[in-house]
Amino acid sequence: MKDLVDIYFPRAYKIRVILYNLNTHTPAALYETFLPQGARQNLERLEFHCTPNMELVDSGRN
Repeated sequence: MKDLVDIYFPRAYKIRVILYNLNTHTPAALYETFLPQGARQNLERLEFHCTPNMELVDSGRN
């Protein structure tokens, strides 16, 4: 995530991250990896979106 913020999109106001697995990246994981100040700065620019569960989509249930 830090590479997204610092290297690939350094001038982006917000970075939308699409997650296929809900447990892959969480705000708490950033605090486990980085110092609190760095985690907070990264989270201010990241916006997480999760895809729907494909089993539910395939069967037509919500």
